[in-house]
Order: sequence, then structure tokens, then C-alpha cells
Amino acid sequence: MENVLTKEQLLEFIRKNNIQSVSDIYESLKDLFKSVLQSFLEAEIEETLGYEKYDVKNKQTTNSRNGYTQKTVKTKFGEMEIDIPIKTWKVTRTCLLTSFFQVSPAE
Repeated sequence: MENVLTKEQLLEFIRKNNIQSVSDIYESLKDLFKSVLQSFLEAEIEETLGYEKYDVKNKQTTNSRNGYTQKTVKTKFGEMEIDIPIKTWKVTRTCLLTSFFQVSPAE
């Protein structure tokens, strides 16, 4: 696997996030994972609907985004709350979540 960050970038990340312990690293990775997961869900809804968010000009369907529903996912980083995009006409069952995670209703 190719290095994603240079040593200098990694040191800058440590400084900016005030990482001083293994626990701090773990929390930073958890936050990063949540951001990546949320980005995947947004990309998946764009692919499903066939247009990007706010791109009304290229919308060729009566189906559209209808907000978000919050779910708790259990990951190797522990439980985390994520916002799952909702479509107007059908319940969204994301490929990403059903493939990799146990999803339980947010409490």
C-alpha cells in the first residue's frame, strides 16, 4: 500500500490535533473514519439518484433527497452516529452499510 501522507504531513496532523497519546490517535482515526463513511454515503445517494446535491439542472427523476436519518453503527472504532441520506420515493438501503456494518436505530 502506498503512503498517503508524507512524514511532514503526519507530523503536522499530530500537531494540529494536539495528539499526545495512543487514545488521542484512536479518537482522531475514529473521526476520520466517520468523515470517510459519510462521504461514501453521499456518493452512493448521488449515484443512485443520478445527480449531485443542489444540481437541479441535471435532475432527470422525480425522486430526490429528503433529508437524513441518524443511525448508530458499530465499527472496530466503537459505536458512532452517522447521517444516512433519505430519498423521497423509496427507503434507502445503502450497499455500504448492509455490506459492512450492523446498524441499529439511534437512541
